[in-house]
Amino acid sequence: MNDHNQKLEATRFDLGSAPAPETDPSTPERKPALEKKDDGPSRNTLIALGVLVLAVVLVFLWLPSLVSEPEVEIARPDPATTAIPQGPQLTPWSDAQLQRQRKEAQDILALLLEEQFALEELGAEQWAPEAFQAAVDRAGEADALYRQQQFLEATEAYQDSLDQLLALSRQVPEIFEQHLQRGLEALENGEPEIALAQLQLAQLINPDSGEVAHALGRAQNLAPVLALLEEAAAAVRNSELNLAENLLKEAKALDPEHNQVKAELVQVQRDIARRDFNRAMTLGYDALDSGDFDKAEDFFRQARRIMPSAPETESAISQARDGRTRAQIDLLAGKASAAERSENWDIAVQDYQSILNIDDTVVFARSGMIRSKTRADLDKRMQRIINEPQRLQDQSIYKLAQQTWREAASLNNPGSKLKKQLEEVRALLTLAKTPIPVLLQSDELTEVTVYRVAKLGTFRRQQLELKPGTYTAVGVRNGYRDVRKKFTVQHGQTNPVIEISCTEPI
Repeated sequence: MNDHNQKLEATRFDLGSAPAPETDPSTPERKPALEKKDDGPSRNTLIALGVLVLAVVLVFLWLPSLVSEPEVEIARPDPATTAIPQGPQLTPWSDAQLQRQRKEAQDILALLLEEQFALEELGAEQWAPEAFQAAVDRAGEADALYRQQQFLEATEAYQDSLDQLLALSRQVPEIFEQHLQRGLEALENGEPEIALAQLQLAQLINPDSGEVAHALGRAQNLAPVLALLEEAAAAVRNSELNLAENLLKEAKALDPEHNQVKAELVQVQRDIARRDFNRAMTLGYDALDSGDFDKAEDFFRQARRIMPSAPETESAISQARDGRTRAQIDLLAGKASAAERSENWDIAVQDYQSILNIDDTVVFARSGMIRSKTRADLDKRMQRIINEPQRLQDQSIYKLAQQTWREAASLNNPGSKLKKQLEEVRALLTLAKTPIPVLLQSDELTEVTVYRVAKLGTFRRQQLELKPGTYTAVGVRNGYRDVRKKFTVQHGQTNPVIEISCTEPI
Protein backbone atom coordinates (compact mmCIF):
# COMPACT_ATOMS: atom_id res chain seq x y z
CA MET A 1 0.00 0.00 0.00
CA ASN A 2 1.45 3.34 -0.99
CA ASP A 3 -0.74 5.48 1.28
CA HIS A 4 -2.15 4.23 4.53
CA ASN A 5 -5.03 6.73 4.26
CA GLN A 6 -6.12 5.25 0.89
CA LYS A 7 -9.42 3.44 1.26
CA LEU A 8 -9.35 -0.26 0.70
CA GLU A 9 -11.37 -1.44 -2.32
CA ALA A 10 -12.88 -4.87 -2.78
CA THR A 11 -11.32 -7.02 -5.49
CA ARG A 12 -13.69 -8.78 -7.74
CA PHE A 13 -12.72 -12.42 -7.94
CA ASP A 14 -13.61 -14.73 -11.00
CA LEU A 15 -14.57 -18.25 -10.15
CA GLY A 16 -13.11 -21.22 -12.20
CA SER A 17 -14.97 -24.10 -13.58
CA ALA A 18 -16.95 -26.00 -11.03
CA PRO A 19 -18.87 -29.18 -11.03
CA ALA A 20 -22.52 -29.10 -12.02
CA PRO A 21 -24.96 -28.40 -9.22
CA GLU A 22 -26.72 -31.33 -7.69
CA THR A 23 -30.19 -32.33 -9.02
CA ASP A 24 -33.03 -30.72 -7.18
CA PRO A 25 -34.58 -33.37 -4.95
CA SER A 26 -38.00 -31.91 -5.57
CA THR A 27 -37.80 -32.83 -9.24
CA PRO A 28 -39.61 -36.10 -9.90
CA GLU A 29 -37.27 -38.91 -10.63
CA ARG A 30 -37.22 -39.73 -14.28
CA LYS A 31 -37.75 -43.48 -14.84
CA PRO A 32 -35.84 -45.14 -17.55
CA ALA A 33 -37.70 -46.14 -20.59
CA LEU A 34 -38.33 -49.81 -21.41
CA GLU A 35 -35.15 -51.49 -22.32
CA LYS A 36 -34.74 -51.87 -25.96
CA LYS A 37 -31.70 -52.30 -27.96
CA ASP A 38 -30.68 -49.13 -29.76
CA ASP A 39 -27.58 -48.89 -31.80
CA GLY A 40 -27.34 -45.00 -31.41
CA PRO A 41 -28.56 -42.16 -29.23
CA SER A 42 -32.12 -41.34 -29.44
CA ARG A 43 -33.37 -37.86 -30.23
CA ASN A 44 -34.61 -37.28 -26.72
CA THR A 45 -31.27 -38.21 -25.29
CA LEU A 46 -29.50 -35.70 -27.48
CA ILE A 47 -31.89 -32.92 -26.45
CA ALA A 48 -31.36 -33.66 -22.77
CA LEU A 49 -27.61 -33.57 -23.17
CA GLY A 50 -27.85 -30.21 -24.93
CA VAL A 51 -29.94 -28.71 -22.14
CA LEU A 52 -27.53 -30.03 -19.53
CA VAL A 53 -24.51 -28.48 -21.27
CA LEU A 54 -26.33 -25.16 -21.54
CA ALA A 55 -27.14 -25.27 -17.82
CA VAL A 56 -23.52 -25.90 -16.92
CA VAL A 57 -22.42 -22.95 -19.05
CA LEU A 58 -24.97 -20.69 -17.39
CA VAL A 59 -23.95 -21.78 -13.88
CA PHE A 60 -20.21 -21.38 -14.27
CA LEU A 61 -19.92 -18.48 -16.68
CA TRP A 62 -22.96 -16.22 -16.59
CA LEU A 63 -24.29 -16.77 -13.04
CA PRO A 64 -21.10 -15.61 -11.15
CA SER A 65 -21.22 -12.31 -13.01
CA LEU A 66 -24.65 -11.66 -11.50
CA VAL A 67 -23.50 -12.29 -7.90
CA SER A 68 -22.41 -8.95 -6.27
CA GLU A 69 -19.62 -9.20 -3.71
CA PRO A 70 -19.70 -7.03 -0.56
CA GLU A 71 -18.16 -3.63 -1.11
CA VAL A 72 -14.95 -3.58 0.96
CA GLU A 73 -12.53 -0.67 0.66
CA ILE A 74 -9.08 -2.12 0.21
CA ALA A 75 -6.01 -0.20 -0.78
CA ARG A 76 -5.18 -0.93 -4.41
CA PRO A 77 -1.91 -2.84 -4.58
CA ASP A 78 0.65 -2.64 -7.28
CA PRO A 79 -0.74 -4.08 -10.53
CA ALA A 80 2.21 -6.42 -10.72
CA THR A 81 0.92 -8.25 -7.68
CA THR A 82 -2.71 -8.55 -8.75
CA ALA A 83 -2.47 -11.40 -11.23
CA ILE A 84 -4.72 -14.25 -10.24
CA PRO A 85 -2.90 -17.54 -10.47
CA GLN A 86 -4.35 -20.05 -12.83
CA GLY A 87 -5.31 -23.19 -11.00
CA PRO A 88 -7.60 -26.06 -11.38
CA GLN A 89 -11.23 -25.19 -11.80
CA LEU A 90 -13.24 -25.00 -8.58
CA THR A 91 -16.04 -27.24 -7.61
CA PRO A 92 -19.19 -25.83 -6.01
CA TRP A 93 -18.06 -27.22 -2.65
CA SER A 94 -14.61 -25.67 -2.86
CA ASP A 95 -16.20 -22.44 -4.07
CA ALA A 96 -18.46 -22.40 -1.03
CA GLN A 97 -15.37 -22.85 1.17
CA LEU A 98 -13.68 -19.94 -0.57
CA GLN A 99 -16.78 -17.79 -0.10
CA ARG A 100 -16.80 -18.58 3.62
CA GLN A 101 -13.09 -17.83 3.96
CA ARG A 102 -13.54 -14.60 2.04
CA LYS A 103 -16.44 -13.64 4.33
CA GLU A 104 -14.24 -14.24 7.39
CA ALA A 105 -11.49 -12.12 5.88
CA GLN A 106 -13.97 -9.34 5.16
CA ASP A 107 -15.38 -9.46 8.72
CA ILE A 108 -11.90 -9.06 10.16
CA LEU A 109 -11.19 -6.35 7.58
CA ALA A 110 -14.30 -4.44 8.65
CA LEU A 111 -13.11 -4.46 12.26
CA LEU A 112 -9.63 -3.49 11.12
CA LEU A 113 -10.93 -0.54 9.12
CA GLU A 114 -13.07 0.62 12.04
CA GLU A 115 -10.04 0.54 14.35
CA GLN A 116 -7.87 2.20 11.71
CA PHE A 117 -10.32 5.07 11.25
CA ALA A 118 -10.64 5.52 15.05
CA LEU A 119 -6.87 5.77 15.46
CA GLU A 120 -6.61 8.16 12.53
CA GLU A 121 -9.18 10.36 14.25
CA LEU A 122 -6.88 10.35 17.32
CA GLY A 123 -3.88 11.34 15.19
CA ALA A 124 -2.04 8.06 15.61
CA GLU A 125 -0.11 8.78 12.40
CA GLN A 126 1.59 11.62 14.27
CA TRP A 127 2.13 10.25 17.78
CA ALA A 128 2.81 6.60 16.79
CA PRO A 129 3.85 6.72 13.14
CA GLU A 130 6.01 3.58 13.11
CA ALA A 131 3.55 1.32 14.94
CA PHE A 132 0.62 2.66 12.93
CA GLN A 133 2.46 2.27 9.61
CA ALA A 134 3.53 -1.26 10.53
CA ALA A 135 -0.12 -2.19 11.06
CA VAL A 136 -1.10 -0.55 7.77
CA ASP A 137 1.70 -2.35 5.94
CA ARG A 138 0.51 -5.65 7.35
CA ALA A 139 -2.98 -4.84 6.09
CA GLY A 140 -1.43 -4.21 2.66
CA GLU A 141 0.09 -7.66 2.76
CA ALA A 142 -3.33 -9.04 3.62
CA ASP A 143 -4.82 -7.18 0.64
CA ALA A 144 -2.34 -8.88 -1.68
CA LEU A 145 -3.20 -12.28 -0.26
CA TYR A 146 -6.90 -11.49 -0.58
CA ARG A 147 -6.56 -10.65 -4.26
CA GLN A 148 -4.78 -13.95 -4.80
CA GLN A 149 -7.79 -15.63 -3.14
CA GLN A 150 -5.56 -16.84 -0.32
CA PHE A 151 -8.30 -15.97 2.11
CA LEU A 152 -7.01 -17.96 5.07
CA GLU A 153 -3.62 -16.26 4.85
CA ALA A 154 -5.32 -12.89 4.23
CA THR A 155 -7.52 -13.39 7.28
CA GLU A 156 -4.48 -14.13 9.42
CA ALA A 157 -2.68 -11.05 8.06
CA TYR A 158 -5.76 -8.88 8.62
CA GLN A 159 -5.96 -10.24 12.17
CA ASP A 160 -2.30 -9.39 12.72
CA SER A 161 -2.91 -5.85 11.54
CA LEU A 162 -6.04 -5.59 13.72
CA ASP A 163 -4.13 -6.89 16.75
CA GLN A 164 -1.43 -4.31 16.19
CA LEU A 165 -4.03 -1.53 15.98
CA LEU A 166 -5.85 -2.82 19.06
CA ALA A 167 -2.58 -2.93 20.97
CA LEU A 168 -1.96 0.65 19.89
CA SER A 169 -5.47 1.63 21.03
CA ARG A 170 -4.84 0.08 24.42
CA GLN A 171 -1.76 2.23 24.73
CA VAL A 172 -3.66 5.45 23.99
CA PRO A 173 -4.18 6.47 27.67
CA GLU A 174 -0.53 5.82 28.47
CA ILE A 175 0.68 7.63 25.35
CA PHE A 176 -1.64 10.53 26.12
CA GLU A 177 -0.23 10.78 29.65
CA GLN A 178 3.34 10.58 28.32
CA HIS A 179 2.85 13.47 25.92
CA LEU A 180 1.02 15.49 28.55
CA GLN A 181 3.78 14.99 31.12
CA ARG A 182 6.50 15.72 28.57
CA GLY A 183 4.67 18.90 27.66
CA LEU A 184 4.39 19.94 31.31
CA GLU A 185 8.07 19.15 31.89
CA ALA A 186 9.00 21.23 28.86
CA LEU A 187 6.92 24.08 30.30
CA GLU A 188 8.95 24.01 33.52
CA ASN A 189 12.23 23.53 31.64
CA GLY A 190 11.58 26.58 29.49
CA GLU A 191 11.25 24.72 26.18
CA PRO A 192 8.26 26.29 24.42
CA GLU A 193 8.63 24.44 21.10
CA ILE A 194 8.82 21.03 22.74
CA ALA A 195 5.95 21.90 25.08
CA LEU A 196 3.72 22.96 22.20
CA ALA A 197 4.57 19.88 20.13
CA GLN A 198 3.96 17.43 22.97
CA LEU A 199 0.76 19.08 24.14
CA GLN A 200 -0.62 19.31 20.60
CA LEU A 201 -0.10 15.55 20.26
CA ALA A 202 -1.87 15.05 23.58
CA GLN A 203 -4.73 17.21 22.33
CA LEU A 204 -5.01 15.07 19.19
CA ILE A 205 -5.47 12.04 21.41
CA ASN A 206 -7.93 13.74 23.79
CA PRO A 207 -9.29 16.95 22.30
CA ASP A 208 -11.79 17.35 25.16
CA SER A 209 -9.17 17.38 27.91
CA GLY A 210 -9.38 20.58 29.91
CA GLU A 211 -5.96 19.92 31.41
CA VAL A 212 -4.38 19.78 27.96
CA ALA A 213 -6.18 22.92 26.82
CA HIS A 214 -4.98 24.72 29.95
CA ALA A 215 -1.41 23.53 29.47
CA LEU A 216 -1.50 24.57 25.80
CA GLY A 217 -2.51 28.05 26.86
CA ARG A 218 0.49 28.12 29.19
CA ALA A 219 2.76 26.84 26.42
CA GLN A 220 1.61 29.57 24.06
CA ASN A 221 2.57 32.16 26.72
CA LEU A 222 5.88 30.49 27.60
CA ALA A 223 8.05 32.49 25.21
CA PRO A 224 6.99 35.91 26.59
CA VAL A 225 7.22 34.51 30.12
CA LEU A 226 10.83 33.45 29.50
CA ALA A 227 11.61 36.87 28.06
CA LEU A 228 10.20 38.55 31.18
CA LEU A 229 12.26 36.19 33.35
CA GLU A 230 15.43 37.29 31.55
CA GLU A 231 14.53 40.96 31.98
CA ALA A 232 13.82 40.41 35.66
CA ALA A 233 17.18 38.66 36.15
CA ALA A 234 18.96 41.63 34.54
CA ALA A 235 17.05 44.02 36.82
CA VAL A 236 18.13 42.02 39.87
CA ARG A 237 21.76 42.17 38.76
CA ASN A 238 21.39 45.96 38.51
CA SER A 239 19.80 46.09 42.00
CA GLU A 240 16.53 47.30 40.46
CA LEU A 241 14.44 45.07 42.67
CA ASN A 242 11.16 46.92 42.26
CA LEU A 243 11.46 46.71 38.47
CA ALA A 244 12.23 43.00 38.76
CA GLU A 245 9.17 42.51 40.94
CA ASN A 246 6.92 44.23 38.40
CA LEU A 247 8.34 42.14 35.55
CA LEU A 248 7.83 38.92 37.50
CA LYS A 249 4.29 39.92 38.38
CA GLU A 250 3.64 40.48 34.68
CA ALA A 251 5.06 37.00 33.96
CA LYS A 252 2.93 35.49 36.68
CA ALA A 253 -0.16 37.10 35.17
CA LEU A 254 0.65 35.30 31.90
CA ASP A 255 1.28 31.97 33.66
CA PRO A 256 0.28 31.84 37.34
CA GLU A 257 1.48 28.22 37.59
CA HIS A 258 5.03 28.64 36.33
CA ASN A 259 7.19 27.41 39.21
CA GLN A 260 10.29 29.40 38.30
CA VAL A 261 8.29 32.61 38.04
CA LYS A 262 6.66 31.97 41.40
CA ALA A 263 9.97 31.09 43.06
CA GLU A 264 11.83 34.11 41.69
CA LEU A 265 8.98 36.44 42.57
CA VAL A 266 9.04 35.16 46.15
CA GLN A 267 12.83 35.63 46.28
CA VAL A 268 12.71 39.15 44.84
CA GLN A 269 9.98 40.13 47.28
CA ARG A 270 12.12 38.76 50.12
CA ASP A 271 15.06 40.79 48.85
CA ILE A 272 12.88 43.91 48.70
CA ALA A 273 11.65 43.26 52.23
CA ARG A 274 15.21 42.80 53.49
CA ARG A 275 16.33 45.97 51.72
CA ASP A 276 13.45 48.03 53.13
CA PHE A 277 13.94 46.43 56.53
CA ASN A 278 17.62 47.36 56.65
CA ARG A 279 16.83 50.88 55.48
CA ALA A 280 14.21 51.38 58.20
CA MET A 281 16.52 49.97 60.88
CA THR A 282 19.36 52.27 59.77
CA LEU A 283 17.12 55.33 59.87
CA GLY A 284 15.86 54.26 63.28
CA TYR A 285 19.34 54.01 64.76
CA ASP A 286 20.28 57.35 63.21
CA ALA A 287 17.27 58.91 64.94
CA LEU A 288 18.19 57.09 68.15
CA ASP A 289 21.71 58.54 68.07
CA SER A 290 20.32 62.04 67.53
CA GLY A 291 17.98 61.68 70.50
CA ASP A 292 14.77 61.66 68.46
CA PHE A 293 13.36 58.63 70.21
CA ASP A 294 9.79 58.96 68.88
CA LYS A 295 11.06 59.02 65.30
CA ALA A 296 13.41 56.14 66.02
CA GLU A 297 10.57 54.01 67.38
CA ASP A 298 8.45 54.82 64.32
CA PHE A 299 11.21 53.52 62.02
CA PHE A 300 11.72 50.40 64.13
CA ARG A 301 7.98 49.69 64.07
CA GLN A 302 8.01 50.11 60.29
CA ALA A 303 10.82 47.56 60.11
CA ARG A 304 8.78 45.17 62.25
CA ARG A 305 5.81 45.47 59.90
CA ILE A 306 8.09 44.60 56.97
CA MET A 307 9.63 41.57 58.72
CA PRO A 308 7.50 40.59 61.73
CA SER A 309 9.69 37.61 62.57
CA ALA A 310 12.96 39.58 62.81
CA PRO A 311 14.05 39.50 66.47
CA GLU A 312 16.20 42.64 66.26
CA THR A 313 13.19 44.92 65.87
CA GLU A 314 11.96 44.24 69.40
CA SER A 315 15.38 45.03 70.82
CA ALA A 316 15.56 48.23 68.79
CA ILE A 317 12.09 49.32 69.87
CA SER A 318 13.06 48.66 73.49
CA GLN A 319 16.15 50.81 73.02
CA ALA A 320 14.05 53.62 71.61
CA ARG A 321 11.59 53.36 74.48
CA ASP A 322 14.36 53.19 77.06
CA GLY A 323 16.07 56.14 75.45
CA ARG A 324 12.87 58.13 75.46
CA THR A 325 12.27 57.15 79.08
CA ARG A 326 15.77 58.16 80.09
CA ALA A 327 15.40 61.41 78.18
CA GLN A 328 12.07 62.14 79.85
CA ILE A 329 13.48 61.27 83.28
CA ASP A 330 16.56 63.37 82.66
CA LEU A 331 14.40 66.29 81.55
CA LEU A 332 12.13 66.02 84.57
CA ALA A 333 15.13 65.58 86.87
CA GLY A 334 16.61 68.77 85.52
CA LYS A 335 13.35 70.63 86.06
CA ALA A 336 12.98 69.23 89.59
CA SER A 337 16.56 70.23 90.44
CA ALA A 338 15.95 73.74 89.11
CA ALA A 339 12.74 73.96 91.14
CA GLU A 340 14.64 72.92 94.26
CA ARG A 341 17.32 75.53 93.64
CA SER A 342 14.66 78.20 93.26
CA GLU A 343 12.85 76.77 96.32
CA ASN A 344 9.68 76.10 94.30
CA TRP A 345 9.05 72.99 96.28
CA ASP A 346 5.56 72.23 94.98
CA ILE A 347 6.87 72.20 91.40
CA ALA A 348 9.76 69.97 92.44
CA VAL A 349 7.26 67.56 94.01
CA GLN A 350 5.29 67.44 90.76
CA ASP A 351 8.42 66.77 88.68
CA TYR A 352 9.62 63.98 90.94
CA GLN A 353 6.15 62.44 90.90
CA SER A 354 6.19 62.49 87.08
CA ILE A 355 9.50 60.63 87.15
CA LEU A 356 8.06 58.03 89.50
CA ASN A 357 5.02 57.67 87.26
CA ILE A 358 7.40 56.69 84.45
CA ASP A 359 9.58 54.42 86.58
CA ASP A 360 8.84 54.06 90.26
CA THR A 361 12.19 52.39 90.88
CA VAL A 362 14.26 55.57 90.28
CA VAL A 363 16.02 56.10 93.60
CA PHE A 364 16.93 59.75 93.21
CA ALA A 365 13.31 60.57 92.38
CA ARG A 366 12.13 58.85 95.56
CA SER A 367 14.61 60.73 97.76
CA GLY A 368 13.93 63.95 95.89
CA MET A 369 10.20 63.47 96.42
CA ILE A 370 10.67 63.08 100.22
CA ARG A 371 12.99 66.07 100.40
CA SER A 372 10.76 68.30 98.31
CA LYS A 373 7.59 67.37 100.20
CA THR A 374 9.32 68.17 103.53
CA ARG A 375 10.56 71.52 102.28
CA ALA A 376 7.22 72.34 100.70
CA ASP A 377 5.46 71.67 104.01
CA LEU A 378 8.03 73.80 105.91
CA ASP A 379 7.66 76.56 103.35
CA LYS A 380 3.87 76.59 103.83
CA ARG A 381 4.16 76.72 107.62
CA MET A 382 6.73 79.51 107.54
CA GLN A 383 4.69 81.48 105.06
CA ARG A 384 1.55 81.15 107.20
CA ILE A 385 3.35 82.55 110.23
CA ILE A 386 4.37 85.48 108.10
CA ASN A 387 0.91 85.95 106.59
CA GLU A 388 -1.02 85.55 109.89
CA PRO A 389 1.15 87.02 112.68
CA GLN A 390 -1.88 87.71 114.87
CA ARG A 391 -2.23 84.01 115.49
CA LEU A 392 0.94 84.19 117.54
CA GLN A 393 -1.04 85.65 120.45
CA ASP A 394 -2.23 82.08 120.97
CA GLN A 395 0.41 80.56 123.14
CA SER A 396 0.15 77.11 121.56
CA ILE A 397 0.44 78.55 118.08
CA TYR A 398 3.35 80.68 119.23
CA LYS A 399 5.16 77.58 120.44
CA LEU A 400 4.49 75.78 117.14
CA ALA A 401 5.85 78.80 115.30
CA GLN A 402 8.98 78.67 117.40
CA GLN A 403 9.41 74.99 116.59
CA THR A 404 8.90 75.70 112.90
CA TRP A 405 11.49 78.42 113.00
CA ARG A 406 14.05 76.20 114.76
CA GLU A 407 13.37 73.41 112.21
CA ALA A 408 13.99 75.79 109.33
CA ALA A 409 17.06 77.27 110.95
CA SER A 410 18.61 73.81 111.33
CA LEU A 411 18.74 73.18 107.58
CA ASN A 412 22.02 73.42 105.71
CA ASN A 413 22.10 75.69 102.69
CA PRO A 414 18.61 77.03 103.35
CA GLY A 415 18.41 79.19 100.25
CA SER A 416 17.61 82.86 99.91
CA LYS A 417 13.86 82.41 100.23
CA LEU A 418 14.10 80.43 103.44
CA LYS A 419 16.67 82.80 104.83
CA LYS A 420 14.25 85.66 104.32
CA GLN A 421 11.44 83.64 105.88
CA LEU A 422 13.65 82.88 108.92
CA GLU A 423 14.34 86.57 109.42
CA GLU A 424 10.68 87.53 109.08
CA VAL A 425 9.42 84.78 111.37
CA ARG A 426 12.08 85.55 113.98
CA ALA A 427 11.06 89.20 113.90
CA LEU A 428 7.42 88.28 114.24
CA LEU A 429 8.18 85.98 117.13
CA THR A 430 10.06 88.83 118.82
CA LEU A 431 7.32 91.32 118.13
CA ALA A 432 4.72 88.88 119.35
CA LYS A 433 6.31 89.19 122.80
CA THR A 434 6.74 93.00 122.59
CA PRO A 435 3.71 94.85 124.08
CA ILE A 436 2.12 97.76 122.29
CA PRO A 437 0.44 100.60 124.26
CA VAL A 438 -3.33 100.69 123.69
CA LEU A 439 -5.60 103.48 125.09
CA LEU A 440 -9.14 102.56 126.15
CA GLN A 441 -11.77 105.24 126.81
CA SER A 442 -15.19 104.84 128.54
CA ASP A 443 -17.94 106.86 130.33
CA GLU A 444 -17.12 105.78 133.90
CA LEU A 445 -20.53 104.08 134.01
CA THR A 446 -19.79 101.03 131.90
CA GLU A 447 -18.09 97.92 133.25
CA VAL A 448 -15.35 97.08 130.73
CA THR A 449 -13.66 93.70 130.29
CA VAL A 450 -10.95 92.78 127.76
CA TYR A 451 -11.14 89.03 127.14
CA ARG A 452 -7.99 87.09 127.98
CA VAL A 453 -6.49 90.27 129.49
CA ALA A 454 -8.40 91.66 132.48
CA LYS A 455 -11.63 93.09 133.91
CA LEU A 456 -11.03 96.82 133.95
CA GLY A 457 -14.28 98.04 135.61
CA THR A 458 -15.43 101.60 135.03
CA PHE A 459 -13.05 104.31 133.98
CA ARG A 460 -12.73 107.19 131.64
CA ARG A 461 -9.25 106.51 130.25
CA GLN A 462 -6.97 103.57 130.77
CA GLN A 463 -3.84 102.40 128.90
CA LEU A 464 -2.94 98.78 128.44
CA GLU A 465 0.26 97.15 127.17
CA LEU A 466 -0.94 94.46 124.75
CA LYS A 467 1.02 92.05 122.62
CA PRO A 468 0.18 92.05 118.92
CA GLY A 469 -3.00 90.23 118.19
CA THR A 470 -6.76 90.50 118.02
CA TYR A 471 -8.72 91.27 121.18
CA THR A 472 -12.35 91.63 122.21
CA ALA A 473 -13.57 94.30 124.70
CA VAL A 474 -17.08 94.02 126.27
CA GLY A 475 -19.00 96.82 128.03
CA VAL A 476 -21.88 96.15 130.48
CA ARG A 477 -24.24 98.71 132.17
CA ASN A 478 -27.51 98.19 133.96
CA GLY A 479 -30.48 99.32 131.89
CA TYR A 480 -28.43 99.52 128.75
CA ARG A 481 -27.66 97.18 125.95
CA ASP A 482 -24.24 95.47 126.19
CA VAL A 483 -21.49 96.60 123.84
CA ARG A 484 -18.88 94.31 122.21
CA LYS A 485 -15.91 95.62 120.22
CA LYS A 486 -13.17 93.64 118.49
CA PHE A 487 -9.84 95.31 117.76
CA THR A 488 -6.40 94.34 116.45
CA VAL A 489 -3.09 95.34 117.88
CA GLN A 490 -0.03 95.19 115.68
CA HIS A 491 3.30 96.86 115.36
CA GLY A 492 3.74 99.68 112.96
CA GLN A 493 0.36 101.26 113.50
CA THR A 494 -0.43 104.49 115.35
CA ASN A 495 -1.15 103.89 119.01
CA PRO A 496 -4.74 102.74 118.90
CA VAL A 497 -7.60 104.31 120.94
CA ILE A 498 -10.50 102.06 121.79
CA GLU A 499 -13.85 103.68 122.82
CA ILE A 500 -16.29 101.44 124.65
CA SER A 501 -19.45 102.66 126.42
CA CYS A 502 -23.06 101.45 126.78
CA THR A 503 -25.28 104.23 125.46
CA GLU A 504 -28.42 102.47 124.25
CA PRO A 505 -31.08 102.09 126.95
CA ILE A 506 -33.07 98.92 127.14
